[in-house]
Amino acid sequence: MIEELDFMGNGEINYNEFIAATANMNSLVNETSLKAVFDLFDPCGCGKISHDDIAKAMSRMGIELPSE
Repeated sequence: MIEELDFMGNGEINYNEFIAATANMNSLVNETSLKAVFDLFDPCGCGKISHDDIAKAMSRMGIELPSE
């Protein structure tokens, strides 16, 4: 998943990459709601989403991801 969204190739998804990846979504999705969702995956507020951030966010939602 990260590889598909990580346009910079640094192993993380930054906010601009997140916006670009979701730009073609339904028009009901706006930048404010996207920022809120991004922030759920970026709890430290560093502006990037790592593999660990995704795993932790999904775990909080009751979804356990495989380690790979």
